[in-house]
Amino acid sequence: MSNTKGDFKKGDKRINRRGAPKLDPIIKQIREIERTELTLEFSKMLRMIKPQLQELIQNPQTCIKDLGIAKAILEWLKSGNFSYIQPYIEYIFGKPKVSIEHSMDEPLRIEYVSHKTNRNNRNIPEDTGK
Repeated sequence: MSNTKGDFKKGDKRINRRGAPKLDPIIKQIREIERTELTLEFSKMLRMIKPQLQELIQNPQTCIKDLGIAKAILEWLKSGNFSYIQPYIEYIFGKPKVSIEHSMDEPLRIEYVSHKTNRNNRNIPEDTGK
């Protein structure tokens, strides 16, 4: 049975009408503890100097979570690219809310353009694969 759009029919017993199952409170507590621990480790490592981070990476006793954080911080310091530590920041603090404000004198016009026609309603030739 394929799992493509349109496989479900009205009254299908596979449809989950009650939504996602409730999360066990114990799992919620574990996730909160993990977030707290990650926050503490991340903030501690941000206060370290490069040699300390490198020593942490080379230590075979370093746990994987700390190893990942230390490597990400070092890569960020080397490259200046924030994307190395961005997942940790977003996990700890949440993704920032983005809002867009605009004002226009005339109403906004949205035009749907099919992939088979262009704006002047001329047919676009199909890709022949040649």
